[in-house]
Amino acid sequence: MKIKVTTRTEKEVEMEKIIVIIARGKGREGADWIKPKLFDTREDAEKYIESVNDLDSKYWTYAEIVKDGEEIEPWYGKF
Repeated sequence: MKIKVTTRTEKEVEMEKIIVIIARGKGREGADWIKPKLFDTREDAEKYIESVNDLDSKYWTYAEIVKDGEEIEPWYGKF
């Protein structure tokens, strides 16, 4: 049995996107909307998260960076 080992090129690593999950809702029972958004850099993603996170309003928004394929626990109801 032969096993082929491959490595990612520098260009492939550079092309990886940062995934941000954005949840929005009203009340504290759960999110009404959830959507992913892709960013080219972690810095851009963090700036976006800082600009949209608002847990104090009637209509709240919560965003976080996730890894591709990562399972995340529901965060609503924990604030």
